[in-house]
Amino acid sequence: MRHSILEHIRHAPKAPGVYTFTNGLGQPLYIGKASSLRSRLRSYSAKPESLSPKIRIMVQQAESVHYVVTDSPEEALILENTLIKQESPRFNSRLKDDKTYPYIKINRKEAFPKVELTRRVLNDSSIYFGPYTSARSVRQSLDTLNRLFPYRSCTREITGTDARACLEYDMHRCLAPCTGAADSDAYGRVIDQVVQFLQGDSKPVVSDLKRQMNNAARSMAYERAAIYRDRIHQIEQISSHQKMANPKSGDIDAVATSTPTPGTNFWVEVFLVRNGMVTGHKAMEMEASDGDDPGNVLADFIKQYYSPENSNTIPDKILTSQSIFDRANIQEWMSAQRGKLVSIITPSRGKNRKLLDLVQTNADEAQRIGLRSQRSRHSTEAAVSLAKLQEYLSLPDIPNRIECYDVSNIQGSNPVASMVVFEEGKPAKGQYRRFKIRHVDGIDDYSMMQEALRRRFIRYLDSRDQNTGSATKDSWGRRPDLVIIDGGRGHLSAVLEVLLELGLTSIQLTSLAKQEELLFQSNVAEPIRIPSNDSALFLVQRLRDEAHRFAITHHRTLRSKAAIRSQLSTIPGIGPKRERALLRKFGSLKQLQAAPDEAIMMVPGLTPNIVHSIRML
Repeated sequence: MRHSILEHIRHAPKAPGVYTFTNGLGQPLYIGKASSLRSRLRSYSAKPESLSPKIRIMVQQAESVHYVVTDSPEEALILENTLIKQESPRFNSRLKDDKTYPYIKINRKEAFPKVELTRRVLNDSSIYFGPYTSARSVRQSLDTLNRLFPYRSCTREITGTDARACLEYDMHRCLAPCTGAADSDAYGRVIDQVVQFLQGDSKPVVSDLKRQMNNAARSMAYERAAIYRDRIHQIEQISSHQKMANPKSGDIDAVATSTPTPGTNFWVEVFLVRNGMVTGHKAMEMEASDGDDPGNVLADFIKQYYSPENSNTIPDKILTSQSIFDRANIQEWMSAQRGKLVSIITPSRGKNRKLLDLVQTNADEAQRIGLRSQRSRHSTEAAVSLAKLQEYLSLPDIPNRIECYDVSNIQGSNPVASMVVFEEGKPAKGQYRRFKIRHVDGIDDYSMMQEALRRRFIRYLDSRDQNTGSATKDSWGRRPDLVIIDGGRGHLSAVLEVLLELGLTSIQLTSLAKQEELLFQSNVAEPIRIPSNDSALFLVQRLRDEAHRFAITHHRTLRSKAAIRSQLSTIPGIGPKRERALLRKFGSLKQLQAAPDEAIMMVPGLTPNIVHSIRML
């Protein structure tokens, strides 16, 4: 750990607060909180082998640490959570995309509230239920709710003076307050039932519906009584299918995290137990670093998931699959938010442990499905882009292997060409190739492109001939479904000459002109313009940009080495052989001049006078 950080830690107060480790650019690496800043920060100066792998790397990268003192550990907890959300430091676990998860929202301030989907949780008088795993699950829940409770789903302004109600009223899915058929009190009772049902308490809802059914029957309104009867039956049927837990345990959330493989995120599963029944479950992704401890990830999840704007969802008890860091402070903070005692427990046996084992299984399954869906989504997106590109260019086959070429030079110096390869819409970086242009003098992009393509496809023909009748593993011997040239119609014509010369007339060829992003084909008079928001154009642009990056990176390397050679060649006693040896050993003039004399003189043939001349460059 750096001396400046150790000095800062030595003078840290023993008060509670929040600390931030930052890198050399002042960017936050890790944000934490402590009951005693001095004690907590001192733990980071321990022997590296005693730190977790993640914290060990963080401490190595940290350039400074600063802290904010708070009045209490609870305030530190709130501030830490806020700062992590604002800064998204690399070494903190974060609830991934928590602002995009859908919720069910009911605004009780409205005279005739709607029950609707939202992705924004505001600090208003509305009641929010969620977050849910997907908008589809919310819409399915809303459809079920609307079959059980006749609340309005329209967006019209309710005046009570409309001439007639919509079809929802005829289907018994709305009380038609728009026509005055129901006042705000009658409508409000329906919303109360929705809220109770979403909170997992169906008994008062059933009791109220039975009372209304009996009243309707006594008034001989048998059709209305039958509607209430059917709703009661549906609610009881849904409730009977719910898994039983401990009916005397109150409201419980059971939380478990998956055990990720390196390079993947954690998935946290939450089971909601209300009045002894599992009323729902949610799986959420947590961004994490390698070496993160599951208990710390669960602590970070709880602080973010039960944030102040979500305080109405805090249960009596939270069961966790692993012991969490700083449990006492988190418990106190959540109790203050809720206004009632909240317990966080990690059971080791009994019914609660069995419940957590089930939650754990679901968390592992959520991770497996999440990874599979991610891979499937990327593959599907690539397949769609390739199919569109085939259609735009009228290709005979889907271009599963695409090669893209670009040249790079400055006033003809150190010219290079690049070849990048995409297979199934993804970069195949192991098959990228560079060509140092050898036979073109001056500035002639067309001839440079021709040389690169000629050398590439001569290698293709040689590899094909050597492997006649058998599949080749050599990437040179793989035939592209499409060749893309960075340039306009002139570049296309130049490359077409090479393919005709080599007898490769069936290879599909197109060029992409930068200025207007037009695609040219040899057999089509008019250029092809793909819509600017089309994924096929994005794919072609990505290929072009990758080829340009790959070419210009190599060009800069060659130019830098040429500049060094030019400078070194002015020193008596350094010829081409010693230039190469120096470049191979030190890589750049800056590193060469920074090296000690003894290291430079290890290169055969160098003397103290030559080393002095290198210093003077």
